[in-house]
Amino acid sequence: ELATQTAFAHNPSRVWEFYHYRREVMLTKNPNPAHLAIAECEERLGQQGRKVTVITQNIDELHRRAGSKNLLEIHGSLFKTRCMMCGHEEANYKSPICAALEGRG
Repeated sequence: ELATQTAFAHNPSRVWEFYHYRREVMLTKNPNPAHLAIAECEERLGQQGRKVTVITQNIDELHRRAGSKNLLEIHGSLFKTRCMMCGHEEANYKSPICAALEGRG
């Protein structure tokens, strides 16, 4: 009900609060041993001249933070924003992402 374009069109403030909460939670998390092992595997195989692509549907960037370099995040990232007018994308790790979300979510 919240992670859709329809929900955003209907109530963008509510959707921003939903994602703000998720961003705040993920900023307190660290990669687990599995994330680290996958990144290490990618590095070792890369040294052998082999290419590894890590494909994840997670939006938390924990694979990236663990060190994975060749990464495909099929559902995007909580920390990338895209302008709906021009399509410009950029990473944003501010907490909160904007002053209007201070104390919300």
